[in-house]
Amino acid sequence: MDADTEELLTGESQALVVADDFVWDPDGTGIFYRARASAGGLQGPFAIRRVGLGGANEEVHTEPDYIYGLDVRDDGARVSYLAVDPGASMVARLAGVNTDGTGFSEVGADNPHSIYRLADVRFSPDLLDAVWPSGRRIIYASLPAGGTTVLFDGDCGDCTVEDLVYSPSGGQIAFSLVDGNASDVYTMNVGGPGWST
Repeated sequence: MDADTEELLTGESQALVVADDFVWDPDGTGIFYRARASAGGLQGPFAIRRVGLGGANEEVHTEPDYIYGLDVRDDGARVSYLAVDPGASMVARLAGVNTDGTGFSEVGADNPHSIYRLADVRFSPDLLDAVWPSGRRIIYASLPAGGTTVLFDGDCGDCTVEDLVYSPSGGQIAFSLVDGNASDVYTMNVGGPGWST
């Protein structure tokens, strides 16, 4: 290894088969990652762990489903992820937990808007809310409240919502509404009505 390379953890020392989906702690003192202790493909259990640059390795949360898209809030106090059902290849739940292991919250498959693709889900900057497109609709989920609602329903025939993104404050989203070959860009207050082109 290069003299500038530091080994933080090894599979042998941590009894890990897989450690991946790395996200830096915003203060630069460690790395959050997805860990799996068995070689069972996409079968769990999985864990979110944090390894400090000094080598301390802590478990933040365990999860029976496959963890995808691990993200860390700017203050380093919360992580969010998508729990994926490997059999159905779709998101089973949106979830988040404080990095000290408390405050777990989720929006699960029992909600009426539970079918969404991995690549389409966007978490808010505080990692407490999420939005995703569903045809011409935008679905909004509040992890603390545990529910979903239709935030936007385009009255445009065969159009589809694409390319959702939160504003840095989390108070608005931008998205495109595609109808055939035409695409318009909109912004909308996340709290309710008030979207504009």
